[in-house]
Amino acid sequence: MDAKNKSNIKLLSIVASVMLLIIVVGASFAYFGTYKENIDKYKINITIDEFAKATFVTKDANLNLSVSKKDMVAYETGTKAAENSANLNVVLTSGNPNVKVTCTYDIYYEYDTNSSIYGVIPTPVTDSSLKELTLKAVGSTGTNNYADEKNFNYDSSWTQNPYKRLIVKGASITDATKNGTTDTWKFNMAFYNLDADQNKLAGKTFAGSFYVDKDSIQCDYQNNDGGSGSEGTSFETLMTPNNTDIFNENGIRYEGADPNNYICLDNKTSGACSDSSLLFRIIGLFDEDTSNNGTSSSGTKKLLKIIDTNNYGGTSGKNWDDGSLKNVKNSIGSREQYKITLLAPLPGGYDTNNWSTASLKTELNGTYLTTLLGASNVNSKLSSAITNTKWHLGGASESNYQTLTAERIYTEERNTSAIYSGNPSSIYAQVGLMYPSDYGYATVGNSTTNGAGCRAKVLYNWDNSSHSNCKNNDWLFTSQKSSWGSNKYEWLLSPYSSNSRCAAAVDLSGCVNHRLNVGGDLLAVRPVFYLDSSILKIVGTGDGTKDNAYRVG
Repeated sequence: MDAKNKSNIKLLSIVASVMLLIIVVGASFAYFGTYKENIDKYKINITIDEFAKATFVTKDANLNLSVSKKDMVAYETGTKAAENSANLNVVLTSGNPNVKVTCTYDIYYEYDTNSSIYGVIPTPVTDSSLKELTLKAVGSTGTNNYADEKNFNYDSSWTQNPYKRLIVKGASITDATKNGTTDTWKFNMAFYNLDADQNKLAGKTFAGSFYVDKDSIQCDYQNNDGGSGSEGTSFETLMTPNNTDIFNENGIRYEGADPNNYICLDNKTSGACSDSSLLFRIIGLFDEDTSNNGTSSSGTKKLLKIIDTNNYGGTSGKNWDDGSLKNVKNSIGSREQYKITLLAPLPGGYDTNNWSTASLKTELNGTYLTTLLGASNVNSKLSSAITNTKWHLGGASESNYQTLTAERIYTEERNTSAIYSGNPSSIYAQVGLMYPSDYGYATVGNSTTNGAGCRAKVLYNWDNSSHSNCKNNDWLFTSQKSSWGSNKYEWLLSPYSSNSRCAAAVDLSGCVNHRLNVGGDLLAVRPVFYLDSSILKIVGTGDGTKDNAYRVG
């Protein structure tokens, strides 16, 4: 199997040693030697919930197209000098007679890097009105661009770097057996002698691959109850704790300096994310309350929590609440002053830390979400998979903000009494921010201060040098610099409970400061939302790295 992980039909031409034979005055004929195709085996295991473990396989075949010397002589134009064919067998096995599996796939041809290209100088088509080197693909499904025999030359339908051509789009195969179903594609190649000078094709090698494109394969099942779903791995399976980078700590969480937890929300199944705005990272898997109407509970679901890799605050940053005092800066400037000074609440009507009415909450659930769902190549299931989830709005107080560890702030976030008078203890919304506890749990520490040691350290003091092992092994801290070039102050979802003007943030030194001014401070923003595990699964061959992020479908 080659580096591209594709089922391949290898294509090779070896031209005869005699370059030119004059048969008729004024006409010449090329010698076209051996044309070979080799199909390498390619197998995909398809895990479909508990119903079936299907396989998608292509099997070996060979095609040799040779032109003998006697066949080089043509007494009229269009003489077929050689013809042969090979079968590409695509096999789908459901493995369970009670589960019908249907897969669609595309077939491409791609030239090798150093190959001559038929139809590109110096190997042009001799006469575009005549058949010369042709292909005919025979199969029963999909949009077949070579259903009729025609020249297999480069034209505007091909892409370059590499030279690549779609042969069949959306071929389909279905199986509900233990033994499997086979679809056979027959590729017929032919070379014609022309009453014209074909010398520019002589001595050239044309090499490349016909293949079933792995990224194009999409599968769906129907069980004996009529239910259906996409092939893939459940969020719960992906998030199985391993105590290396996935831990069970008030939710199943990715932890460490840089775990492989990237997830791309495009419509591909592997490779680099097609749009940077669709690249996220997984915080973890949580049981959270959801709502169908945005106001009342519809029950708890298992949800995958993800965070944007981009800074929605841009270069200037955003207020938590851009109220009528949006242009008024508080006189307290440094973080140390914020840490020791309690801002008095202002009269009603100004910017406040009530998240249900905050301008940032409104923007995230309006403009931001609309833009995200309208992005080019966004996954078509995303709009229905982002849940209206309960966001907990408890926070630190004047009496405890300098004492809270990750575990203690997790409790305060869910404490319905840890709120400022008049503020809600929770709301339902689609988009929010990460909690202080998410930030605190995302570290594994190191050999000097391990994860448990970091859990025991107060988040407010993580800017101290003695706590550096915690923040420097916390991917939610280190990813700021790797994504944005430097660390920044960043809003968290935790309103201060002792006044109406403050909320929590990570500062650029790594500590959690619970007393940033919601209307006076412009900070970085990484939007967060939850994906419904009953709608989406992990599909494709992503491995969680930035360049090959997990995909959903």
